[in-house]
Amino acid sequence: MRARPAVRRNRKAFLALEALIVLPIVGCFFLALCSVAGLEMAWQQMLTASREGARVAALGGTSEEVEAATKLFLGGGTVSQSEIQVFITGEDGFPALPGQPVSVVISIPAARVMPQFGAMIGFAFGENQLVARTTMRKE
Repeated sequence: MRARPAVRRNRKAFLALEALIVLPIVGCFFLALCSVAGLEMAWQQMLTASREGARVAALGGTSEEVEAATKLFLGGGTVSQSEIQVFITGEDGFPALPGQPVSVVISIPAARVMPQFGAMIGFAFGENQLVARTTMRKE
């Protein structure tokens, strides 16, 4: 009967050691997953804003109107600090004619949007840009 308690003690020690090894790895993976999910949410918000800005541009809006519509959909969070580029002129520099493409490009450094949790396991965004672009034809 005395052999059984010794086996149980060894098993408990093994489980504790296993938890000490596995839990930090799982925690780092979870934090990296949260970073990627946060970037995806920010990109979706930027894509919606660029789509609305391009819609205003396609209907004949000015650069100021397009930027105002885009900023409205970016909201007031970190993503609102994005750089907005509006392309509503043709190659000749004059306003785009009906049927010509108009574009809105929104960009922000990925590191500014989300903390770099993935850097703990070697997964960092570095200087990568998060970019959303929408192109429509002017009506």
